[in-house]
Amino acid sequence: EKLEAKEPVTLFGHLFRVVIFSPKSGSQTPKNFDIKGRTRPGSKVTFVPDLSFNRNSRAPNTQGGGGDGSFEARADEQGYFTVNYGVPISLPNLSVVMSVFATTPKGERSVPVILRYHF
Repeated sequence: EKLEAKEPVTLFGHLFRVVIFSPKSGSQTPKNFDIKGRTRPGSKVTFVPDLSFNRNSRAPNTQGGGGDGSFEARADEQGYFTVNYGVPISLPNLSVVMSVFATTPKGERSVPVILRYHF
């Protein structure tokens, strides 16, 4: 049996990741720092953070945003982006775990990447 789609269909053609160049996941960071990376050109990159004093905390759910406020960056025409992140005060053993994903201008969503940073 043969089926024809009304619109072009791509199966698994949009599987891609956000690549973080710096700082590397697991790094000790200052309380304010830049996150630099690359993804598909023109994509919206969404960061969903969760602050915790437990270094083994789970990554936040990317379906509805995190409890500590999601934020976004936009990849340039070559796919590079930079976004600043920080906390107002540095406390002992404070860390953040983030789920990061990109959405292309066509609405294709990347596989989430998990980042962990310690302050």
